[in-house]
Amino acid sequence: MANLGWDKVRLPAPVFEGDTIYSQSQVVAARPSSSRPGVGIVTVETTGYNQQGTPVITFERTVMVYPRDHAPHRPTPALDTGA
Repeated sequence: MANLGWDKVRLPAPVFEGDTIYSQSQVVAARPSSSRPGVGIVTVETTGYNQQGTPVITFERTVMVYPRDHAPHRPTPALDTGA
């Protein structure tokens, strides 16, 4: 996965030391890449909330991803058993 950009960034409320931030994301668009066969471009809308449920950030991000079952194979490294 590679981030291609952020857009529509908004900071509607402040964040303070000690706040806990939660996020929720939703896919708003997906398409095949026009310049890179075998990958897709996905746009995700994300909202971050503080512990009171107040939105503290909203943004859209665009990412390049491999479609399901199309990621390149990477061998699993051997585990060191200590023997």
